[in-house]
Parts: sequence; structure tokens; C-alpha cells
Amino acid sequence: MLQVPPKCSWTHHPLKVNPQRGMPVLGIVLLASLSTLYWLGLSSHAALLIVVFVFSLRDFLFPSSCSLDVEGLTVSSPLLGAKFYPWESIHDLTLESGNPLLHLRSGRLRRLPPLPSALKPRGDLEARISEWMDVARTAAKGESAGDEPVKEDEALS
Repeated sequence: MLQVPPKCSWTHHPLKVNPQRGMPVLGIVLLASLSTLYWLGLSSHAALLIVVFVFSLRDFLFPSSCSLDVEGLTVSSPLLGAKFYPWESIHDLTLESGNPLLHLRSGRLRRLPPLPSALKPRGDLEARISEWMDVARTAAKGESAGDEPVKEDEALS
């Protein structure tokens, strides 16, 4: 019988991790927003420029999370919502300088949220991904996961 590995998930929020770097960034966002309002007034162009500016810093200002389970991989963030990648659409997932990089079968690449520092040296993510991809390949061939109970969710944040 096939043993289903435990769920793996993590969240990354750079502003929360290093608030000392966040204060100047938030100051720049506020200064740029106020200067845009000053020069363009209360117009739709000013509002659009402020939204574009905040959206360009979304990876720093807002948290992003990633979770692996038996169906696939889900990446979510407050501004972009959740994007689900089934295991069949994933060619490989590698670590590049300690940060996960998703290689899709369509040829596209997708950077995932950086790993918690506790996972980087042990290579736990690579082992979990290998387990999940084996489960997906086996399930695609028609084998079932059996009656093995699924272990409780392990939070890695």
C-alpha cells in the first residue's frame, strides 16, 4: 500500500520578517502616493498609478504561502489569490539559492515563496516533493492510496 506523506505548507512575509527594512519602503510608498496625488490631483490617473506602485511591491508588502498535498501544489497571496498546480502539470521543483523554483511541463517557471530557514539546510522540501510526485505518479497509474490514514497537517512556518 502507498503511504501518503503529510501535508507541507509555509508562509513568507518579508515585511514581518524584517520590519527595519520595511519602514523605509512604506515611507517611499507613502511619499510616492502623496506626491502623485499632489501632482495629478484626485483623478483616476493618480489612483491607477498608486495601485500600480503598491502592486509592484506586493511580494514585499503582503504575505504569500505555499502548500503541498496529494492533489498538487497551491500558491496563494492576498492580491493575486490562489493558484493551484496539479502534480501532472509539474515537471520539476528545484531549490535555487535556497528558494523553490517550479518548472511546469508547459515550459514556464514560477518562483515560490522562500522557505523558512529551518528547512533550507536539511533538504526537507526536496524529500517532500519527491514523495508527493511519487504519490501522484502512482495514483495516475491507477493504484490507490489504500486505507492508510493521512497524517495530520504539519505547519512549517
